Amino acid sequence: ALVRSTAKLPGITIEACSRFLEIEGKNSLDFTKEAFAVAQSAVTLAFRGYQENVDDIKMRDSYQNLINRMLEMGVYGIERELSRFDDGNPKASV
Repeated sequence: ALVRSTAKLPGITIEACSRFLEIEGKNSLDFTKEAFAVAQSAVTLAFRGYQENVDDIKMRDSYQNLINRMLEMGVYGIERELSRFDDGNPKASV
């Protein structure tokens, strides 16, 4: 529901995505697991939250930390999303 919503993401989104990575971290890397698909939504939410919090440095930093964690884990889709953001098209998948 959050991925499809056009409302600004609530702050708890960071906690929910972080908790998902703690619980399903390894499963989120395995395309045969349901967690793999959920991880794609978490990637989308992380970048969207980062974009939505331009004026809130604390929240933006928290989303940046979440994105960095996903990069370190190698979550599928994170590098593609990062390249879209770097190419100046940060809303490509939002």
